[in-house]
Amino acid sequence: MKSPVKVPEIALFEPNGYITAANVLEFQEQLTNLVNQNSSITFLVDMSRVEFLDSAGLMALV
Repeated sequence: MKSPVKVPEIALFEPNGYITAANVLEFQEQLTNLVNQNSSITFLVDMSRVEFLDSAGLMALV
């Protein structure tokens, strides 16, 4: 007998372009809103379209 597998919903966030100190507040606000508005267990940040990430952007992710 097999037990049903429950797959949690995934909230996907796909930033693009440059994430620097100049726009990190907007990036952080969008990411925070995603986390706060979803009851999803899993959050995926797809960074494949981000061309550049400075230390401020990295801190926002952390």
